[in-house]
Amino acid sequence: MQAESIAATPTLDPHEVVRDEHLRARAFLGEVELVDGDGTFTSPGTPWLIDGWRPHALSRPPTLGQDNAYVFQSLLGMDPAEYDALVHEDVIY
Repeated sequence: MQAESIAATPTLDPHEVVRDEHLRARAFLGEVELVDGDGTFTSPGTPWLIDGWRPHALSRPPTLGQDNAYVFQSLLGMDPAEYDALVHEDVIY
C-alpha cells in the first residue's frame, strides 16, 4: 500500500509494539514504574500529536485504595471518623 502512496502501517501484536524502534524514536513508547516500585515496564503512549507534541500520561497505576480518603472525604463529604470506622471494618480498603 505504501508503494502506491497509501498511508499504511503493519499490524503488530503487543510484544512487537513495545520493541518497535520506529515507535520508540517518535516517543510513542515510555517506561512506567511498576506499582510495587521494583522496576519499570514499557508502555505505549498517546497515539496522536498536538502541535507536534505527544501528550504523555505515562505513570504507574494507583495502588488499591490509594485515593479512597480523598474521594470519600473530600469529594463525597464523608466525616473522617465515619471513614476511619469503615476502613477499620474492611468496608473501605
